[in-house]
Amino acid sequence: MRLLLAAFTLAACARLQPRPALAPGAPPAELARARDVALDAELTRPGTERAALAVARIGKSADQDAVLAGLSAALSRGDCAAAGWLAFALEKVAVRGTVVVPSPSVGACEVPGLARAAALLKGPEALSEIAELVRSGSPAVAEAAALGLGVRAREPGQVDVVKAATAGALAEALTRKEDAVRAAAAYGLTKLGAPQTRTALLAALGDKFAPVRAGAARALGEIPGGAPGPLLARLADPDWRVRVEAARALASLAKRGDVSATQLAVAAASAIDASADGRGQSAHAAVALADAMTELPPAAALPHLERLVAAAHPNGTPGVAVACAFARARDIAAGAVKKTPGCGGAVDPPFRASLRVAEVLGKLAERGAAGLAPLFDALLGDADARVRAAAVGALAGAKSVDALPLLQRALADADPFVVGAAADALGERPDVEKAAAGPALVAALARFSAARALPAGRPEADALASILAAPLPPSAVSGVTALFPLRALQLDRAARAALAALKAPEPASPAPALERPDLPPLAARALVLHTTRGDVRVALASGPMEAPLASQNFAALAARHYFDGLAFHRVVPDFVVQGGDPRGDGSGGPGYDVPDELTPARFVRGAVGVALSGPDTGGSQLFVCHSDQPHLDGRYPLLGHVESGMDVVDELQIGDAIKSVDLVP
Repeated sequence: MRLLLAAFTLAACARLQPRPALAPGAPPAELARARDVALDAELTRPGTERAALAVARIGKSADQDAVLAGLSAALSRGDCAAAGWLAFALEKVAVRGTVVVPSPSVGACEVPGLARAAALLKGPEALSEIAELVRSGSPAVAEAAALGLGVRAREPGQVDVVKAATAGALAEALTRKEDAVRAAAAYGLTKLGAPQTRTALLAALGDKFAPVRAGAARALGEIPGGAPGPLLARLADPDWRVRVEAARALASLAKRGDVSATQLAVAAASAIDASADGRGQSAHAAVALADAMTELPPAAALPHLERLVAAAHPNGTPGVAVACAFARARDIAAGAVKKTPGCGGAVDPPFRASLRVAEVLGKLAERGAAGLAPLFDALLGDADARVRAAAVGALAGAKSVDALPLLQRALADADPFVVGAAADALGERPDVEKAAAGPALVAALARFSAARALPAGRPEADALASILAAPLPPSAVSGVTALFPLRALQLDRAARAALAALKAPEPASPAPALERPDLPPLAARALVLHTTRGDVRVALASGPMEAPLASQNFAALAARHYFDGLAFHRVVPDFVVQGGDPRGDGSGGPGYDVPDELTPARFVRGAVGVALSGPDTGGSQLFVCHSDQPHLDGRYPLLGHVESGMDVVDELQIGDAIKSVDLVP
């Protein structure tokens, strides 16, 4: 799923031609995604910003020394702007623990990006230096360092590393006078679960700045033995984002038995009452509390949930969100799908109700519920391919279901999206099933082998990419090798990775360059999304150092009314709202992929990003951030920012739609 785009074929947009450069003056290597040693010399000269950006987008570790040399040259000549771009390049190419990151303050330069890079890249023995930056660095440096630590703590195996060296400094920074630094410190503490920070975090729950309160609530949810009182009090916070994070923290407490079913039920009843005003943002906390109740012991939660389901009514999209959230929680507690199918009333289209059923079945199967195979089988027989794909996706973690025959059946499905979902699911299943699934995967590989000649973003090409990423058996080596040469770089990468996993040699065929869509030369400064909740104006990041191709793509799609009538298919409160998918299930797109245009620009509240399902897979899906999301920085193309209408974004729920889009020249 895109943020987390597959493809939707539209012949009018399918004409793709390889181009040598992304924008005037862009190095050819950038679109080839192949290292060009000619860039190394450019990194040490004045005016190196464009070369640094190209190296960051190529992302090859072989450029590490060249970037460091460029940084040294830029800092020595006092070129602070160039040093900032080179810091981003270093973050993208350096291998953690193998590089000495320059200080963020050298001579006349202060480069916050170097503080972030150091927090991400330095070995554990050097993180005390980052802690000192958080404590006493300038506001910009301290903020960048704390955010970098928070991003690092989200990586596998890094929580304890970050906690040991920096938890104390992050807690101290919660008392600094700068709002942005306190918010960054709270973000840095979010995943640590450090008991020694509890007192500072409880104090931060009363901070004047809402992002600090929200971050403190998130962090408190990770600390064992937490008391629910202060978090329950935050459910009355004036900012809906704080209410959501308090509810999520209470879910963590519920999982550990630190909050009672009665306490959560009382809070949930109040949230349901508040959501009756029909405003979308009023629904967010209620939805989060419903999710929290799924973490309670089923016997304790079920009586409360029966009453709460009866209290929630699907009167418009906010009502559907709340009613279906509690119906889902009730069915999970009961271990049976009873309330979810009709939770949306007449407001919900039938396919979306079936998607919700698949989600509940997946959760029940993860928890070991028995007798679910016939229900999965029924969904896999649905006439709507979106429902079949959702059922397959739910099988990925279905511990109590014999998923193998169901996934084998899905690999033979007529719909490429279903096949791709089945291959993805097999990659997440226990090893015992991988060998048994081999023949079905080899058959699917043969069936989709013709997609080697297609551009990336076509449904068949995306299915082939998923098959190549699945646990292929040794007998697949000849089939994978026969695919070369492939037209799309995305597929070439997948095929080479498959051969590496099979311990087979790569073919001599050179990798292709990235293709980009043949788009009309539309110049647009902004887009106005007319939604069922109101208007949202997005200023496009269309400069040569931003995302000119992505901006041109979305402007071209809007000009031919591509977005008219498309629903928002994903809403994660206090994270993102996502739309632009013609299928309506998170897997669709325009039938082509757009190369990534990554930059160091930050994903703050109101940032609009291009949704991806892997490198260079942007298409028509976009997301808008409810709040700052530092872990997205430099990992997704930033399309622009909301200029007006953020209050509308806060109201959006799944099922709300884009009525039309206007271009502002």
